[in-house]
Amino acid sequence: MFSDKRAKHLIAIFVFLLLIAFFSLLQPTSLVGKDCWWYESYTVGRLKLTYPINCDSPEFARLVVKFPYSYGQNPIRMNRPLYPALAAPVYQLIRSWLKLPPKIVAQITSQLALVSHQSAWQGIVPQDLASAWLSLVIINFILVALAGYWLIQAGQTAGWGQLSLPLSLLMLFSIRLKDYLLLPHTTMFDFLIPAYLFNLAMSPKAPSFKAVLLTGILLLGKPLYFTIPIIIWLFWRQSKQSLFKILALFLPTILYIGSFYYLGIPYYSHESAVYREGVWLLDSLRQSGYWRTLPLVLVQIAKLLGYALIIFKIELLFLLSLWGLVRPAKLLLGKNRMFIGVYFFSWLGFFVLVGYVEQGITYTLFPILLLVFGQLINRLPAKVQNWALVAGFMIKGILWF
Repeated sequence: MFSDKRAKHLIAIFVFLLLIAFFSLLQPTSLVGKDCWWYESYTVGRLKLTYPINCDSPEFARLVVKFPYSYGQNPIRMNRPLYPALAAPVYQLIRSWLKLPPKIVAQITSQLALVSHQSAWQGIVPQDLASAWLSLVIINFILVALAGYWLIQAGQTAGWGQLSLPLSLLMLFSIRLKDYLLLPHTTMFDFLIPAYLFNLAMSPKAPSFKAVLLTGILLLGKPLYFTIPIIIWLFWRQSKQSLFKILALFLPTILYIGSFYYLGIPYYSHESAVYREGVWLLDSLRQSGYWRTLPLVLVQIAKLLGYALIIFKIELLFLLSLWGLVRPAKLLLGKNRMFIGVYFFSWLGFFVLVGYVEQGITYTLFPILLLVFGQLINRLPAKVQNWALVAGFMIKGILWF
């Protein structure tokens, strides 16, 4: 059962997410006009609302409609089963009462005529697609709310007290959340998985078997495998004797992939097959050798760090403005410096191996910035803390809109 304080935190997070959703409808996503993005416009009274659409979203909705039999016809999202699995029961509830206006039916019908792999879409009507779409958006809200809850819990463990809620919301308050909150997409796991890792890292205890198993289940939502060395470090930090529990991290993936082989269905990774994610380094070493591959690795590192600077430009400017208000020498030399190092190098190594990286995915670094923010702001006088947080929200809001 949730305590009154935890219930208030969850209510605050949901109100925050509703505000983000409203403002995202007032302004088209920053990604509209780029490959795979467009939007539909609607007029409600005097308000002109724009709803962004990503070309990956219809496929996620299709997976929900035909779950769990969706992967046999088009296995493009075979490695992310948790997202449609969570939405499937919500879809069954929504489908019975959702009624669509004729204009929306016509729009969905026209879009269905344009999708690729037409055979995979046979039998799906606008009512089905809209219900699945809405169910995935509801899951988005739940996933981000859970991420916020874990961030608050981590902040309280770290000793930030009442600052935990505003600091967590400030870190979630991002252009990435604005662009994807109302869309069916696994981007919400970019918030959820790092938030859960941060929560585990702030605890003085080694993760339990259940906590590690849950981490493994979350990786079926999105395979952010930089999680693995961080979990190993969390165990090593406490007790080498409990390292066997790490096997729970791999158990969900082993069972999931094993079930396909048991059923005689070949497992397919679209990212590896098409974009060579995770195998590009082996390809390069085989074709070009070590000395020609090394510059490519260095370019990848530079690209990742450059993307991170772009994504976190507001946060970094805010951080620099706070830096001179406290004595930061002890900040990175404290007990959390190992977490910062392990998280950063695990993250960097993983995405170098992935190879094909889009700019927004670098937001998964946010636990490091949240930790530094928390440590800095927690050392300020109470009045300055309030002004710093207000300034942070205002700076982000103004630069967004």
